[in-house]
Amino acid sequence: MTTYTSTRNLFNPVIVAAVLLATVLATPASAQTWSSSIQGQAPPPNVAYGTAGAWESDTSILGFFEGGCMQLEDDLVVDIDAPDPTGNPFYGGSSGPFQQGLIPAGEWVRSHFLHSDLESLPEANLNGWVELEEDILGVIIQDETLDLSVMMEVPGTSYPLGTNNRGMESNDSITLSLDMRRLDINRWHLTRPGDQIRFVTSCDCPPPEPESVDGDLHGYNHGTPAPASVMLTSDPQIPGAWESNTEIQAFYESCVELTKDLDVDGGTIPAGTNVRCRLLHFDSIEGAHISLEGTVYLSEELLGVITEDDDLDDSDFCGAPGTTYPTNLDHRGLEGADIVQADFVLDQVSVDLEVTWPGDQVRIVTECQCPSELDPVPDPNREGEGEGEGEGEIEEDCGDEDEGEIAGEDFVDTRPEGCSCNREGTVLSGLTLSMLGLFPLGLARRGRGRRRESR
Repeated sequence: MTTYTSTRNLFNPVIVAAVLLATVLATPASAQTWSSSIQGQAPPPNVAYGTAGAWESDTSILGFFEGGCMQLEDDLVVDIDAPDPTGNPFYGGSSGPFQQGLIPAGEWVRSHFLHSDLESLPEANLNGWVELEEDILGVIIQDETLDLSVMMEVPGTSYPLGTNNRGMESNDSITLSLDMRRLDINRWHLTRPGDQIRFVTSCDCPPPEPESVDGDLHGYNHGTPAPASVMLTSDPQIPGAWESNTEIQAFYESCVELTKDLDVDGGTIPAGTNVRCRLLHFDSIEGAHISLEGTVYLSEELLGVITEDDDLDDSDFCGAPGTTYPTNLDHRGLEGADIVQADFVLDQVSVDLEVTWPGDQVRIVTECQCPSELDPVPDPNREGEGEGEGEGEIEEDCGDEDEGEIAGEDFVDTRPEGCSCNREGTVLSGLTLSMLGLFPLGLARRGRGRRRESR
C-alpha cells in the first residue's frame, strides 16, 4: 500500500495548492468476523502465486487487513459496488456483468484482502464468509482491477501483479448481503493459480496523533476544553477571561473548510482547504510585565501562523464554539519584543512573548484531515460587519503607522487613540517576509513596538 504524504513549499508560508491527502495507519477496531474456513492473521510477507515463501493451504482461505484507515488520493475502480437486489451471486471471469463502480478520491476507506493458493492438491473447492461492522463500499475480483488497486497493498508484502487468473474465474462466486455488511464466498474452485479478491469498507477518519508542548505552554491536548473567554482586558467587570503570570494557554479551536482565502503571516491559504485552528493565549494578571516562552509540536501539517490584529479578527470564524474572543482590539497580536518562529519542515511553532496590557494571541493553522470534524461556520468575510463599523462611517486620518518615536526597546505611537489604519509590511530582523525564500527552515516573526498605555 502506498503511503501518500503531503507536499509543501519549504519556503512557506505562501500556500499555493490545496493539501494533498494522507494515509493514516491504525489498528482496526473489531471490524470483521471470519468463518472457520478463513484464516485471519497479520499481513504475510508473500501472496505471490508460485514463488518461494508464498502462503499456501489446501483447506483455508487467508484473510488480512491491508493496513488501517486511509484516505484515497485518487478514484478507486471496483468491480462490484452494490448487492444484487434479488440476492443472486456474482461470478468471476466473463460471467459478469460487473458494475465497474468508483470509490471517489477523498473517501476514508479500509482495505481487506482474501487469498487462496493450493499447497499440494491439484484442485479443491473452498467457501467461507466475512461479517463486518463497516459498510462494504466495493469489491475487486478481476485481474486488471486488482492490479489497478496497487495503492491499497501492504508495504512489505509481495503480490502477484500481472498474473493471469489471479482473481475470480467463471466457476467462482460470491454474494453480498443487502446491508453490505457480509460477504459470502459461495465457492472458489481452486486449481493453479488460486483466487484473490480485495474488498474495501468505509471507516471513520482517525483523530490526529497526540501533540505536545514544552516551556510555559499549558493545556494542549484534545481532552482539554477551550476556555470560556480569552478576552484581553484588565477590567475586572468582564468575568471569565483566562489570565496567568506563569502559563500560556494553548487549545484546539475548530476544523473548518475555508469558504474564502485565509490570510496568514506572509501568505494565503486558499479557499476550499480543510484547516484546523489552535490558539495560543497569554494575558497576565492585572497587566503585570511578564515574559514566557514555549514550543508546540504539531501532528498535522503546519500551513501558517496568524499574529496580526486584523487577521486574528478575520479568522475568529475558526475559533472554539462557546469561547468569547476579543474583536477590534489594538495590539491583540504581536508587538515589539514578541517572537514567533514557525518551522514548516518539523511542523512546530515556538513563541517568546512579553506582555503588559493587553496580552498576546497567536493562531496556528494546520491541515485538517477528517471531514467529519468540520464545524459549520459562517462565511469568514467580515467586511462591513462588527461593532463600530457602521455604514458610511469615515475613519479618522491616522497618518503614517511609523509616526512616533523610539524609547528604549519600545516604539511609542504618537498617533490619535482609536486609529484603525491598515497595517503595512511585517519586519523579520530587518527583512520583509517577501524575502523568506532565503530562510527555508522556517519563519521567524518579530512583533511591532507596543503602544504605551497609561495605567
